[in-house]
Amino acid sequence: MIARAAADGCTTEVSTILHRPQDPNCLSHDGMSPLGMAACCGHIEVAQLLLEAEAWINEIDHDGNTPLTCAAYRGHNDMVHLLLQAGSPTNTTNIHGDTALSRASARGYTDLSNVHGETALIRAAKRGHLQVVRSLLAAGADREVAMQASKPPKLPKAGPSWHSSG
Repeated sequence: MIARAAADGCTTEVSTILHRPQDPNCLSHDGMSPLGMAACCGHIEVAQLLLEAEAWINEIDHDGNTPLTCAAYRGHNDMVHLLLQAGSPTNTTNIHGDTALSRASARGYTDLSNVHGETALIRAAKRGHLQVVRSLLAAGADREVAMQASKPPKLPKAGPSWHSSG
């Protein structure tokens, strides 16, 4: 019941269910956590409620995807930012060996930056990887976004967290 409400973005219903109390980690019939469903669907307010109720941030689904992996893959940038701020690990891999960053990159999100504000374009250029720079530019990496992203975002410093600057 809570998983369906989370997937549907029903903030009031999720809040009501959590006040009964209800386990915020109760899996759906297909093995997804309420936080995972909210993350996949981009429901920020629902995710915030679940995180406040101590939902497991690194709960994996049947494919090994975390809420962060799903949000990154679907391009829910605000959700990615929320999950990173809440301490979601960035190096967890799914059953295919993909991390949240690799899943986002596979979808064409070329202007990702780490907590130091470095996009892949900046990192490749700093290290002299000319072919990588050319490939990123050909794939649509934005030079302006790379320059704007060189200012560090205010994110936690726990690990190599990534976020989308687009």
